[in-house]
Amino acid sequence: LFRGFGQNVVTMPSTIHKVLFRADQVTSEMQGVIVQGFVMWQIYREGDGPFRAYKNIQSPEEGNENIARMAESILRAQVANMTIKEVIQNREQLRDKVRADMMSVIRGWGVWLETVEVFDIKVSSQSLFNDMQTKHRMETHRAAEQIRLAVEHEMRAERVKLDLESSKNSKQAETEKNIFAAEQALKQEQQQEKLVAEQQRIALFKLENDRTLKMKKAAIQAELDETQTKRACEIKSLQADNDLDILKRRIAVEATMSEASLRQATLQASTDIFKSIPLSSVKLVNCITPQGTGWDSLLPGLATISNNLQEQAASK
Repeated sequence: LFRGFGQNVVTMPSTIHKVLFRADQVTSEMQGVIVQGFVMWQIYREGDGPFRAYKNIQSPEEGNENIARMAESILRAQVANMTIKEVIQNREQLRDKVRADMMSVIRGWGVWLETVEVFDIKVSSQSLFNDMQTKHRMETHRAAEQIRLAVEHEMRAERVKLDLESSKNSKQAETEKNIFAAEQALKQEQQQEKLVAEQQRIALFKLENDRTLKMKKAAIQAELDETQTKRACEIKSLQADNDLDILKRRIAVEATMSEASLRQATLQASTDIFKSIPLSSVKLVNCITPQGTGWDSLLPGLATISNNLQEQAASK
């Protein structure tokens, strides 16, 4: 860089500088507060800004100190005309006031303010600070208590509603259960009645079948007995006819036989008759009849006994 005779070359920093400030001041209520903040500034680059900065600011440290003192002065003047409540609640108002007042002054210094911020406000007296919070704390506590009571009331109402709904559902479920049980019992009774009716029908059918079977058996037995009786009568009639025929033949033969032959035939006939009679022994007491004596009077009786025994055997 060319420099003429009597000219100086100055290098100005282009970085942004950050300056902290703190202002202790009493409010319009004569209560002390502490306000803290920071200012960020740099050399104004437009026009003759660097030249004015060179004339007014010997070093960055001097610039920082001057700017911090100016910010504190503006804050004290502003806080002195405000109440504590206004100071605490209107932080943005303080910031804007400091920025506006400083810009109107330091622009002639060749300085540009990037930003001004207030980051902390404290009440100097702890007891005053606590007293200031009492109302807010009480209001907050009351609001919280009201919210708690409202929530508890809603919860009780909801609980009562849920209990009522649960009781209603329980009773409805119990009613439906009883109805279902009654329907099942009715169905079971109906099925039992159907089963009993079917059993009675089967029993009646069985009785009818048994009675019909017994009647058929009785009819068959009667028919069989009648057939057996007829056969017995026929056999008896045939036997009688046979015996009569045999007797007639014997009489005819005996009429032509000699006395010795007659005796021999009579003895043989007696032997055959005794063989057909199931007797272990026979004792003859008297063989005399009005018709005669001897074997010829015994044969008709023995023939009768033989016929009676055969009839008894046939009946068994």
